[in-house]
Amino acid sequence: MNLSSPISWRTRSARLQQCLGLAAGVAAASVSGAVDPAALPPAASGPVSFDRDIAPLFERTCLRCHGPERPRSGFRLDDRDLALRGGHEGVAIIPGDSAASPLIHFVAGLVEDMEMPPVGQGDPWTPEEIGLVRAWIDQGAAWSEAPSSPQITASVTTAVQFFTVSGNVARFREHLGTAAGWGGGVADFALKYDLDAATRVTMSGRAMAGPDDYRFETRVERDELGWVRVAYREFSRFHDDTGGYDPALGVAAPRLGEELVVRRRHATIEVGLDLPDWPDLRLAYDLHTRDGTEATLHWGAVSRDVVTRAVFPGRKRVDETTHRLTFEVGYDWNGLLISDQAQFEWHDQDNLRTSYEFADPPFDFATRTRDRQDAWRGANVLRLEKSVRDWLYLSGGYLFSQLRDVGGFSVESFAPSDPTLPPSLDWNADGMTLRRRSHVANANAMLGPWEKLHFYAGLQAEWTRQEGFAGGTVFGARRTYDANLDRAATEETFGLRYAGLPWTVLYVETRFQQDSISQFEEGLADETQAFLRDTDATGNLHEVVAGFSISPWRPVSLHARYRHRDRRDDYEHPRDVDVFSSGNGYPAFIRSRRTETDEVEARVVWQVRRGLKATVKYGVAATDYRTRTDDWEDFRTFPPTPQSGGSLLAGQYDAHTLSAGLVVNPWSRLYWAPTLSWTDSRSLSGVNNDREVAPYKGHAWHLLQTATFLVDEKSDLLATYLYSSANYGQENSDFTLPLGITYTRHAATLAVTRRFHRDRLLRLEYGFFGYDEPTLGGAADYTAHGFFASFRLPWP
Repeated sequence: MNLSSPISWRTRSARLQQCLGLAAGVAAASVSGAVDPAALPPAASGPVSFDRDIAPLFERTCLRCHGPERPRSGFRLDDRDLALRGGHEGVAIIPGDSAASPLIHFVAGLVEDMEMPPVGQGDPWTPEEIGLVRAWIDQGAAWSEAPSSPQITASVTTAVQFFTVSGNVARFREHLGTAAGWGGGVADFALKYDLDAATRVTMSGRAMAGPDDYRFETRVERDELGWVRVAYREFSRFHDDTGGYDPALGVAAPRLGEELVVRRRHATIEVGLDLPDWPDLRLAYDLHTRDGTEATLHWGAVSRDVVTRAVFPGRKRVDETTHRLTFEVGYDWNGLLISDQAQFEWHDQDNLRTSYEFADPPFDFATRTRDRQDAWRGANVLRLEKSVRDWLYLSGGYLFSQLRDVGGFSVESFAPSDPTLPPSLDWNADGMTLRRRSHVANANAMLGPWEKLHFYAGLQAEWTRQEGFAGGTVFGARRTYDANLDRAATEETFGLRYAGLPWTVLYVETRFQQDSISQFEEGLADETQAFLRDTDATGNLHEVVAGFSISPWRPVSLHARYRHRDRRDDYEHPRDVDVFSSGNGYPAFIRSRRTETDEVEARVVWQVRRGLKATVKYGVAATDYRTRTDDWEDFRTFPPTPQSGGSLLAGQYDAHTLSAGLVVNPWSRLYWAPTLSWTDSRSLSGVNNDREVAPYKGHAWHLLQTATFLVDEKSDLLATYLYSSANYGQENSDFTLPLGITYTRHAATLAVTRRFHRDRLLRLEYGFFGYDEPTLGGAADYTAHGFFASFRLPWP
C-alpha cells in the first residue's frame, strides 16, 4: 500500500498555485501598486455589447475555471453580481475604471506569476481583446438580462429490447448480462435545475428491465458552501448452471436446473463542505448488499462404471451486507497539503455452499458448507505533502488499521434423493475469532529537474499483528485451534527519469522489499489429532524496471520496457510436532521458495499518413518457480517410502502476447478501428511426466472492430464486431480433473441513428450473438438475435 500519491497531489498543488485565480493576486496587484496603467492596451472606442463582444471571449478562455462548476478561488464570470463581488481575496472588476481593475492587469500579463489564462492553459488575450474588455468595464460592465425564473434542462431516453435465444439461455445471460425475451424502460434520464446563479440541482438515472439495471443519483451544490449527493444502484449478475463434461462418462454435461442470479445493491449519501479558507470536509455513508445464488467451480464427482470425473456443478447462496462510513478532511496550510481519512466498516454474511456427488449404481451424496461472519474494520490514513523548492517535493503518510472478525462454519452431509435420512453434522466451528492490527508509515521525495533529470525515492515500513482462535467439533470430537502471526516489512523504491537526449526519454526504477514473518499454529483434540508448529519466514524481493521512449521521426515512436523480479522466501521450523512424526509435516518440509520473472515489452506507433495510424505491441514473460525441501516420506505407500529432498524446479510459466491496431479515418464521414490481440501461454509443473498435474497451455485470439459512417448531418451508421476464441484443452483423461476449455464467440451489431428537430434522436439496433464450446460437448452453445430501439427527447 502506498499511503501518499505525490504525482496527483503535486498536480493539485501546481494548479492551486497557478490558479488561486484572480482573488489571490488582487491584493498583490493593488497593494504593491506595481502595475503601470500606461502599459495597458488602450480601451476600444465606441459602444461595446456584452453578448456580441465579451460573452464569447469569457466562454472561450475563462469559464472553464471560473464558471459555475467549482470556480477556482471562488471567482465566477458567468454572473454579473458574482463577478463584481470578486473572489476569496477581493474585487477584480471595478465598473467605470478598467485601469484599476485587477482583471485587466492579469489578462494583460503585467503581474508576474498571475498571468491569465495561466501559462500553458490557453492563448493569451490580444491587445484588441483587452481593449474591448477595458471599454466594457469603463462603460459600466453591463450584463445580459438574467433569466426571471430558474433554468431547467432535461432529457429522457426510452428504450425497448427483444432477444431470441436458442441453446443455453443461462450462458447467454451470463455473457450479455440480460434476460431473453422482452425488456426495456428508461435507458437514461438527466435533469439540471439552476435555483439561482450559485445553486444547482442535478439528477440522472436509469431503469431497465431485462438487464435488471436501475440507478438514480441527485446532487445539490451551492458555491462556497458545499454539496449533498444521494445515489442508488441495483443490478444483477447472472450465472450459468452447467458443470463439466467428459465423453468417457457417456452423459451430457450436468446442470442444476436452477436460475442462478445474484442481486447487488449500493446506496450512498455524501455531504461535503467547501467554505472559503476552511478545510475541505466530506462525510459519506455507503451500503453494499449481495444476495442470491451463484455458480461455483467446486464441482462434485460423477462416477459411471470405472470412470470418475469432477463435473457436477456446485452453487452458493450468498447473503452479504456491508456498511461503510468515511470521513475526509483536507487543508492547504501555506503550501503544506494535509489530508486525513477515517473509514469504518461493518460486514456480516451468511453464505451456504452446496456440492453434489453421484455414482452408478444409483447413489447420491451432498455436502452443505455454511459460512457466517460478523466483522468490523477501522482505518485511518494521514498524508502530508509539500513542495519545499521548485526542485524538491516531499510527501509522507501513516496508516493504522484494525480488524475484528467473529464467525463460524459448519459442514453437513445428506442424501438429496432420500429426505427421510437426517443430515449428518460433520464439521462445526462455533467460535472463530480473528483480530488484526497494522501500522504502515511511508515517506517519499521527488527531486529535479536538473538538466532534464528527475530522481525520486520512497521508503515504507509495515508491522502487522494477527491473532486467531477457533473451537468446534469434527465428527463429534471437540477440537480447538489457534494461530498467531507477526509480520514486519520494509520497502525501498528509487527511480530516475532523463529527457536530455534528442527525441528520447530514459527511465529506470528499482524496488527492494524485506519482510519477516513469525507464525505459530496449534491444534488440540485427542491423542491422534494434536499438532504444534512454529514457522519463521524471511523474504527478500528485488525488482527492476527499465525502458525508453524514442521518436526520431515525427510519425514514428518506439517504446520498450524490461522488468526483472526476483523473490526468495526462506523457512525455518523451530517446532513441528504432531502425533505421527516430528519435523516432517506438510508444509514444514519446505525450506525455501524462489520465484524469478523476466518480462520484455515493446510498442511501435506509426502515423502512416493523415487518417491512418498503426500500433503494434509485443510482449514476452517467463517465470520459474523453485522449491527446496527436506527429505520426506511418501505416505501413499505402506510402509511409507523415504524420498530425497533438495532443490526442485517446481513449475514454469511463459507467455507471448501480440496486439495490433489501426485507426482509419480517410475522410470525415468514415471511422474504422480494428484491434487484434493474440496470447500464447503455458503452465508446467515440475513433477516431470506426471499426468496428475497436466500442462495447461494454449492460445487465445480476440478481434474487436468498430466502424462509424456519417450518412449526412442527421444520420449515421455504427457497426461493431467481436470475435474471441481460445484453445486451452488439456489431455488428462486418466484422472478426475476438469479438461480445460476451448471456445469460440461472436458478437456483431449494426445501429442506425437519426436526429430530428431540436436534438430528438432515434436509434435502431440489431445484434447477432453466437457461442460454441466443444469442451462442454455443446451444452453451453447458443445462438441469439437481439433488437433494440431507443428514443431521446430533450427538454426544453
